[in-house]
Amino acid sequence: MQTNPRHVARGAGERVADSAHRRDATRWKLTPWIVTLFGFGCSACGGDVEPIQLEGDAAYSFFAAGHAYGSPRSKVHEGLYPPLLLGLETLCREQSLDFGVLLGDVVFRPSGESWDRVDAQLAKLDLPVHLVAGNHDLVPPDWPEELPGFLTRSDWEARYGSTYRSFRCGSDQFVILDPNIDGWRILGDQLAFLDAELEQAASARNLFVLMHQVLWFEMSVLPRRVSVNSRFGMRDGQDFEEEILPRFTALDIPVFVFSGDVGAVPQTEAFRVERVQNVTFIATGMGAGVADNFVLVEVSADGEVEFRSVPIGE
Repeated sequence: MQTNPRHVARGAGERVADSAHRRDATRWKLTPWIVTLFGFGCSACGGDVEPIQLEGDAAYSFFAAGHAYGSPRSKVHEGLYPPLLLGLETLCREQSLDFGVLLGDVVFRPSGESWDRVDAQLAKLDLPVHLVAGNHDLVPPDWPEELPGFLTRSDWEARYGSTYRSFRCGSDQFVILDPNIDGWRILGDQLAFLDAELEQAASARNLFVLMHQVLWFEMSVLPRRVSVNSRFGMRDGQDFEEEILPRFTALDIPVFVFSGDVGAVPQTEAFRVERVQNVTFIATGMGAGVADNFVLVEVSADGEVEFRSVPIGE
């Protein structure tokens, strides 16, 4: 099978980058220190989803989808992006999944009606789905006006649990972060939470970090900046590369950081993968109708992680 000449296996500490605008799917296969590119020819939801119970370290799989409400230019938003729903329904028929993750911007407007519709749509998948809060999903901090019927942070947390939390799947640790709280920085109680989770992750097999914003979009170690949907809510003094990345690279296990704020407009990338030492960064999203996708992640019984960019829509 012929591979793209831009992508080759590399050793520890080297970086592999990719952005996919083509409509074909892409499979990445990751061991702790090697990355290789290959061609690739459902009812609970929210923060109270129970941990996945596996017999020992059985294989498992999940999907991760960003910007799930779809196009910001659409005149009608009926919950989840229709091509995403169709793609997930098809995937659930074709293979068994253990859970899913929606990486923020699940609804266009955070009304109770919008969330009721999404809950009903997810229930039909008969699959546990973890929700990550995006800037569209609840009323932003310090919003100057009241928005009756829209979910505040306390409303969202009463419904779905804390906006930053963790869960386990076998020997793997999953950490959900909420950069909306402090202007795209992880500070205060959330930073203390993250540090405690990283202590536990030191004995894990893999660490998956899930968030909406692409906090890593302009790190100096990247070959080029990631084109994101927006910088809404971002404040000055961004410190992800200086403060958070070293926490991840200090771990002696593979770390996978998923973000979901891309792909809504044609000028942004719908899929991007970067690797820095033991940390693999994945951005995925939809809405532009150009390279809409979600990611299917498969973890083998021995902890090897593979992920595919799954195209959706026309």
